[in-house]
Amino acid sequence: MSLNFDKVSLLLASLAVACAAAPASANLVQNGSFEDVLSAADWNIVGNAVRTDKSPYPFTASDGFWAINFNSGDSTPNGVLTQSFTTVVGQQYDLSFAFGKWAFGDGTASLQVEVISGGAVVLDQLVSDSTGSEGAAVWNSYQFAFTATDASTTLRFTDVSIGTASFDAILDNVVVVPAPGAAALLAVGGLLAGRRRR
Repeated sequence: MSLNFDKVSLLLASLAVACAAAPASANLVQNGSFEDVLSAADWNIVGNAVRTDKSPYPFTASDGFWAINFNSGDSTPNGVLTQSFTTVVGQQYDLSFAFGKWAFGDGTASLQVEVISGGAVVLDQLVSDSTGSEGAAVWNSYQFAFTATDASTTLRFTDVSIGTASFDAILDNVVVVPAPGAAALLAVGGLLAGRRRR
C-alpha cells in the first residue's frame, strides 16, 4: 500500500500530537537521589559505600542533600550498589546519573556501570573522573541508553577506582525512564490501528 501526501501529513501530525501529549515518565529507580534512608526496598550496598551528606565538609550533593560516597576514609575501593526494577521487554530506556570525585588528593575515581536484564549485561560502561579539586566535589552528568530483555532489570554501580589516597568516588541523582518517543510511537500505533478499524 502506498502512502499519499495526505496520509503522510496525517501520520506526521499524529506523531507530533502524541509527542506533545506524552507525559513525563516517572523515575523507575527508587530513592535515586538517596534522600531517604537506604532500605531493602530500594538500594542494596555491599562493601565500602555509604550514604552521606558530608555536612562537616565542603561537599554539595548533585541533587538534594545526600549522595553515595564510595571508598570513604581511604578504604578499599570495593563498593557495589544495586537496584532492580520492572521493565518491558524490547523497550529502550535512558539511564542518567551524576558521578564525580570528592578530592583531597590526586587520583582517578572510577565506576563500572552495568545494566543486567534477562541474565545478560545489556549495558557496560566505565566512567572516570580525575578533576576533583582540593576539598571539593566535582560532579559530571552521564546518560546511557539500554534495551530491556526481561520484565526485571538490575542496575549495578561498582567502585573500581585505582587507589584511594585521599579521594572518594561519589554518585547521585540516578534516573531510569523509558526513552523519549517510545510512548509517542505507541500512541501513533494506536491511532493508526483505530483508523484501520474504522
